[in-house]
Amino acid sequence: MGEILRHAEVFQNTVEKTASVRPEEEYTYMELGNFLTDVSQFRDPFAHMLAKRTIWKRARNSNWFLSVLSAIPIIGILADVILDVADVDEWLNQLMGEHDPASKRYGKLAEYFEKAILGITHVIFANDIPKKEALRPLLPPEFRTIEPIPAAEVDRIYRRFFTQYYPHEHTDYPPYVISGEARVHSRMYRRGQRGVIQFVEEYLQFLSEDLSKLELAWKEKRGLSKT
Repeated sequence: MGEILRHAEVFQNTVEKTASVRPEEEYTYMELGNFLTDVSQFRDPFAHMLAKRTIWKRARNSNWFLSVLSAIPIIGILADVILDVADVDEWLNQLMGEHDPASKRYGKLAEYFEKAILGITHVIFANDIPKKEALRPLLPPEFRTIEPIPAAEVDRIYRRFFTQYYPHEHTDYPPYVISGEARVHSRMYRRGQRGVIQFVEEYLQFLSEDLSKLELAWKEKRGLSKT
């Protein structure tokens, strides 16, 4: 899970510089998008399915009897039947989701996080929260200066942009090579001519392209406001 408060600091520093050029923008939307990108990891079905595998592994490692029986094919099947493992597996599927695209990718855990994060998002960003000013001192300092926006806008942005975790939305290791020796020897994980790791160079290109699109959109909006 990313550091939400560190991301908020990045937002504050960015706005401090950008607002000196364009003070009339509603920068709350920038921070809302930044916030949702960070908490998207709560809704990542891939992470939940990996958690299911981890749960099974830890269960077998903590129970030597189950671990030994599971290693013997025929007895392992009998052990699964005796211990109702199939029922547990189905329960975990409902909780964590399933990898089959035809199945339900988001389990009950993801649904819970979706509702829980929506509530937290409203407390931070919505302007119609009862006793908002009383709650503000309880928020981390990084969130106390945010200008609230209508709750309907929070819902609209949330439904559109609270998606699962995507590596390209973060400057994380890209999925070229997962781990091990292959990563060490991969060109994408070596330093380039500027001393920056190659996959970061690729991210810099993505950021440059997106910032250029943003600059163009701002210019078009400024032109429309003058007509």
